[in-house]
Amino acid sequence: NRKKRIFLFFIVTGVLLVAAIFRWRALYQVETLDEAVLAAGRNMPAGSCLVIMNPFVIVSDVSSNQLSQATDMLALAGSKCRKLTGEKRAGRTRPVRVYYFKNVSAYRVCYQKMFGSEPPSDLGMSSPDLRLIFGSADIGCGTLAHEVVHILVMDDWSGLPGWFNESLAVGLGCPSVGYIMSRQTFIKDIHMYCAQLSIKTGKWTPLAQAVKDTGPDYGREDTTAIDVGSGRIMYVGPLNTCRMFVRWLDETGRLSVFYQTFRDSGNVETALKIFQGKTLEEIDTDLKNWLLSHNENSLLQAI
Repeated sequence: NRKKRIFLFFIVTGVLLVAAIFRWRALYQVETLDEAVLAAGRNMPAGSCLVIMNPFVIVSDVSSNQLSQATDMLALAGSKCRKLTGEKRAGRTRPVRVYYFKNVSAYRVCYQKMFGSEPPSDLGMSSPDLRLIFGSADIGCGTLAHEVVHILVMDDWSGLPGWFNESLAVGLGCPSVGYIMSRQTFIKDIHMYCAQLSIKTGKWTPLAQAVKDTGPDYGREDTTAIDVGSGRIMYVGPLNTCRMFVRWLDETGRLSVFYQTFRDSGNVETALKIFQGKTLEEIDTDLKNWLLSHNENSLLQAI
């Protein structure tokens, strides 16, 4: 009898485990566009609509204008990622579900309903494994483009270094981020503004130091405080340098070659050979000169 009970225990446990796996896959993991549409439909809040724009399946309750802006940014981010990785490799992209709400409150409600917990951030989030993106119009559709770059790039190169992953998401998704410095002044491009300040104040992290990390983490790299005006503090460091490096490559037409060489070789030194024999110090100097060539006053706007 004891052996029978043990046998039955393992049989029942096995059946329940298999059922749980299939339920998890049905709810979250999708492989085809039809599966993504069905999965998205199961988690549609009242008053929201469903938009299919391969490979994106979008659930949203925002206005038509806001939705149009979001779809345009997603399409642009997808196009940039295809160019980055190469069209042949980009053809393997699986569906991505996008949940975009009119405010943070609605975003939090949907996330809690799906996962039973608070979202990790009100700024938006993505899960490359589940192929999900969450965002709100309170924060802006630039978050969606940023997060979708993470997913599409990791489809192509899952093990890319964290600094490169985040820098690509910023550079291709939403390179210019605004920041209110005071009641009178708006900074139109806070990343560029901070980079210029870090150079002028001696707080710039050299490129050679910034790109040496090969790990996936990047969240705590920028720790050097810098006053952007009116007592407002931002932080700079290796990631700030890397963001500007990737943006420089993109705006000078060299990012795709650099990315593909880095990906295929797994070695940043090999990728840097596109600079035709220049040392990292020389490349760093060129990058800083490019940054300083942007007029500081053009980055500021009166409110």
